[in-house]
Amino acid sequence: MSLADDGLAGIGGVVDVATGRFCIDHTGLCHQGLCHQESSMPIVTIQQFPRDLEQKRELARRVTEAFVEVYGAEPQSVQVFFSEVEAENWAKGGVMGSDSAGR
Repeated sequence: MSLADDGLAGIGGVVDVATGRFCIDHTGLCHQGLCHQESSMPIVTIQQFPRDLEQKRELARRVTEAFVEVYGAEPQSVQVFFSEVEAENWAKGGVMGSDSAGR
């Protein structure tokens, strides 16, 4: 398991392979209950076409609620990143989005 797979790249620490938990004390001793700085920080990246701010607020709220309900995460630990892509920056079937917008 890699840190990038869990959205934890760049934070620094190790993933305890026995438990799958992220341990930021670099010891890898989470499976022994010895890690005092364990982190549970869900990071969600949403790639989409541009949306208005109110829609993004609502989606962020609902995504956070889902992590709280399903994973038992603390709401303040859930991070949601919106990556908005303009039509000129993507293609489908070899055709740029900006070229197919009028069709």
